[in-house]
Amino acid sequence: MPGRIVFLVLWGYFFLQLLNVYYIRPHSTRLFVCLVSVIGIFALQLFHCARRTRSVRARYAWLTVPVQVILAFLPVVLYHLVWGSFSAFPAASTLLLLPAPESWTVFGAIVGGTIAAVIGTSQTYSSATYIVISGILTALIVVALVRLADLVASLHAARAERARLAVEEERLRFARDLHDLLGGSFSAILLKGQLAQSMLPDRPEQAREQLDTLLRLSRQALTDVRSTARSYRDLSVAVEASAARTVLAAAEIEASVLVSAGRLPRELDTVLATAIREGVTNLLQHSAARRCQIEATRDGANVRLMIRNDGVRPAPNADDGAGLSALAARLAGVGGTLTTARSGEWFQVVATAPLDGAVPATPEIGAVVAPAVY
Repeated sequence: MPGRIVFLVLWGYFFLQLLNVYYIRPHSTRLFVCLVSVIGIFALQLFHCARRTRSVRARYAWLTVPVQVILAFLPVVLYHLVWGSFSAFPAASTLLLLPAPESWTVFGAIVGGTIAAVIGTSQTYSSATYIVISGILTALIVVALVRLADLVASLHAARAERARLAVEEERLRFARDLHDLLGGSFSAILLKGQLAQSMLPDRPEQAREQLDTLLRLSRQALTDVRSTARSYRDLSVAVEASAARTVLAAAEIEASVLVSAGRLPRELDTVLATAIREGVTNLLQHSAARRCQIEATRDGANVRLMIRNDGVRPAPNADDGAGLSALAARLAGVGGTLTTARSGEWFQVVATAPLDGAVPATPEIGAVVAPAVY
């Protein structure tokens, strides 16, 4: 729409120029020169203002702008003929296409040439004033409209790019959520399946218990998928810590779990619960741990989650960092950070995030789970 407005304004000025030529009533050759001048100036102005010619006009501005100036002053030089706003389009083109401050220098030269032309053609004081002022105002109006149209077009392009980036970000979020939510569940399902397989046929009752647990984990995984699809992804640190304790026990890993962070904001609770899932998933998939410590505590205005295990391998799997990178991105979204450290056989992941108004911890909400050996 702004481009069409500029187009209509240019056509309006073109017809005004034709009327101005008509009012000075040139004859024969003079009329032909005036019409060529007006039509040529207008055609070049359309070329200078069209968005489709942006790359071409910038390349040839050194040629088209001087041609426009010559056409504007040609009737003056040949026949001492001037009319209202005859130099407006060339002046506008200099501001649109030439770099500053050179553009303003050329603009001033065109205005000075216009003043000299009206004086040299013996115009009345009122006519001279009208021609000079109308030329300046017309040039500035054209420049303002063209730049406004370009600005609106750029804004629409930026909005479209922003929408595209939002879609990409949502795709990445969805993929990250699937990884975070299902990675631990699938690892537990695989572990339970392997345990059940090893117990058959010698211990059928224990195998049945493992299969029952596997079925429950499968249902939970299905619920997680549906929740993710609907963006209802609220998780709880306390619940995930309890689930991690169960999974670690099934893997015969000594688990020490301490949760005393109290009630947390919903988004922060979900992110830290996801961190527990990711940490336990990495532990099961990429380590040979026999002991694991999980602690969620308050540290002043922050909440601190620490997951530590003694299963560091000499050559970590190349995929170890993918889940942690995604988790770091999620923590950054709530103003938190993720750090990792290795010390001997121990590997530690620490997630820290601001509480932002979390409910103060109480014995009923934040509970200490005694270390359990399995």
